[in-house]
Amino acid sequence: MTSFKPLAATGTVALFLIALITGAGDLSPGVPSQGPNTWVDIVLVLAGAGALGTLLVRGRAGALRAWFSVGAFGALALLSALSIAWSVTPDVSWAEAGRTLAYGSVFLIAFTLARRFPRHTRAAVSAVGLSALALCAWALVVKVFGLNLYDQPHYGRLLATFDYWNATGLSGSIALGPLIFLAARRNSRLETALAGAGISLAISVVIMSYSRSALAGALVGALLPLFFLAARRRAVLALALGGIGAVPIAVYGSTQPNLTGDYGTIYVVGGATIHRGSAELVLGLITLGAVLVVAAAGYGLDRVSPPARAVRLFDLGLRGAVAAVPVAVIAFLVVNHRGPFGEIAHLWDSLTGSNANTGGDQVTRFGTLNNSRSDYWHQAWAIGGHHLLAGTGPGSFDPAYRAYPQANLLNFNQGSKHAHSYVLETFAALGLVGFVLLVAQFGSWVADARFAVSRRSGITGTERDARWALIAVVLAFGVNSAIDWTWFIPGVVVPALVGAGWISGLRAPAGVPARKPLSARPGAILGLTGLAVAALALAWGIWQPLRSSQSVNAAQTAAANASSAAWKDAHAAAGEDPLALDPLRTLADLYNQSGNRPAAEAEYTKMTQVQPSNPQAWTLLGQYRLCRRSYSAAALALGRASVLDLTDEFQQRQMLADAQNNKRPASVCAGI
Repeated sequence: MTSFKPLAATGTVALFLIALITGAGDLSPGVPSQGPNTWVDIVLVLAGAGALGTLLVRGRAGALRAWFSVGAFGALALLSALSIAWSVTPDVSWAEAGRTLAYGSVFLIAFTLARRFPRHTRAAVSAVGLSALALCAWALVVKVFGLNLYDQPHYGRLLATFDYWNATGLSGSIALGPLIFLAARRNSRLETALAGAGISLAISVVIMSYSRSALAGALVGALLPLFFLAARRRAVLALALGGIGAVPIAVYGSTQPNLTGDYGTIYVVGGATIHRGSAELVLGLITLGAVLVVAAAGYGLDRVSPPARAVRLFDLGLRGAVAAVPVAVIAFLVVNHRGPFGEIAHLWDSLTGSNANTGGDQVTRFGTLNNSRSDYWHQAWAIGGHHLLAGTGPGSFDPAYRAYPQANLLNFNQGSKHAHSYVLETFAALGLVGFVLLVAQFGSWVADARFAVSRRSGITGTERDARWALIAVVLAFGVNSAIDWTWFIPGVVVPALVGAGWISGLRAPAGVPARKPLSARPGAILGLTGLAVAALALAWGIWQPLRSSQSVNAAQTAAANASSAAWKDAHAAAGEDPLALDPLRTLADLYNQSGNRPAAEAEYTKMTQVQPSNPQAWTLLGQYRLCRRSYSAAALALGRASVLDLTDEFQQRQMLADAQNNKRPASVCAGI
């Protein structure tokens, strides 16, 4: 039998490298996937094609029912690609289609590996858990040593590796389920000890990120194994021991002002200059001490065989603790001064109302439900409601939401980059069609998960526990992504998709291997050829937005150096991504600098034809016409921009007033 250790080691390294390479993903509105993310997408798509090719070669397609989840994911990717035709920002939707295809490829790779190694689920669990643990350790290293990475010295909250605290906290949530499984297994005492210490690090990262969405995911990721693992006693002990170890780390890291303040490495409080460095090193010593103590305790406890009476008392206490939770909740509602129904209404208003008073960037955030999520959700609902069938295209949330009154819900001068909910983002981007596909995909995966842990699967207790750990990973990410935008960060998405794809791959037998050699199977050869051509074509398509961006940068550099190569690069950029605005704007600037005003205006006009629902295109056209003193024509363009952008982020209303008053504003017309 093939050992699971090489598979686990390879997976751990691959997942960790993907997180390091992609980093923060693409959180900026209107910016397609570029740079390292594009190359990762291409590699994943090619690897996914390779995984599909192995099934063709081996002749192990299996039952059709086993492919429903894969098919639903493929349908979402296809719909994303088709939406380019009607998207508000077709260039961004182009990039988002590539991202969705890459994510689907991860699902397919894990699906294929599970069918090849159906009894090696612990390899997938180890890869997901250890890679997430490595990210947690790296986040603490960056904090402890004050490394100038991910903007960490400026912020108190943990930011590495993603430059976004909620994603950093989510890496801890993802790690918990696998680490609990590894700590609960009766394998090696060293593995048990290290997994227990890892639980301490994961919990500390969740708390020190001050992320409530990560905390919600952590509760799912930790509690699910406690309820369903066969070795639940050991799981409870491992979590309790890891939690105890996390207490000094999280308490010190979340309460020291010179660790939690968003002031950089040196700042002043009450007239005194405080250096972060000493507190960070103390945090490092506390972390090291806690990890060593927990590891030693786990190593020692693994050798203890408690008497039967102690086991019975432990079980009784555990049942009592579980039963006490609903009793405590009911008691809180009854004795509260608002009364049971009044308190429930208050909590609901805090959760769904427009309230940005979240407790600040401090650990006190965990004590309040106030948030601004409902504002983003209202905006997503407005977009989906006005484009009910097929939405406005992936990645178009900004600027699509600006056309509706809900755009002005935010009262603290912060625009929306995403809907802060993958479910509502899908509804806004792909309408009812996308939402139905999403529900179908989730329903199919739930059926896969039920089969994977059912008695019918004929697996050992350890294998079933490993599958529950993967399910915990998927659901932890699902809860988080339902209330956050972590879908756009590959480093936390890919591990969850590995878990989801692996579980789906266990759904049904893999079929009978082909007995004929490949040379005697012309159908398989034809299929492999078509698959290779399709994979290369898709990779080439994913590459085009990056090529265009690089050509734009080259054109701007050449123009700054008065090089004639600017024209060639600008035209190349427009050809590589004919749906983007930046190449057209670069060409317009070149025409304007050369004195060809009609050609420059033609490029601005083309921008409104390429993206007619994007207010930025109309604003740029209106600005150019205004600065060229074509006041009537400018008013028409700027009027359209005002309709598409109620937030007036591009200041088109002031320019519209200037156009109506035949006034050329010097402040916005420099160089035009």
